[in-house]
Amino acid sequence: MTVRRTLPHRTRTLIGAWCFADHYGPNDVAATRGMDVPPHPHTGLQTVSRLFSGEVEHTDSLGTPFQHHVPEPLRIDGAEIRVFLGSLAGDTSPVRTFTPLLGAEIVLATARDDHPSPGR
Repeated sequence: MTVRRTLPHRTRTLIGAWCFADHYGPNDVAATRGMDVPPHPHTGLQTVSRLFSGEVEHTDSLGTPFQHHVPEPLRIDGAEIRVFLGSLAGDTSPVRTFTPLLGAEIVLATARDDHPSPGR
């Protein structure tokens, strides 16, 4: 599986060393055998995988496995919330962090979504 670095890169270097945004997939791991990444340090960094679909099974260099998946949505008052890091609105991500972090996708319903027009 090819992993592409989105940030930082040669023309956008001012993002700093604290943030990396990589993109991978979609990928048929039955054909490619998935990611093959040699051991590498994450000293002082908290890594986060945000999946939009599918799932990834990751085993770190210590042999610790973790199954990443798209979080189930929490629906509250016309909003759909997916918590992928930390806790929000009574929902908690299974991802362990070393400092308090929050990552969530919140989709608000539009007036059109709340009140469908006749015939819809």
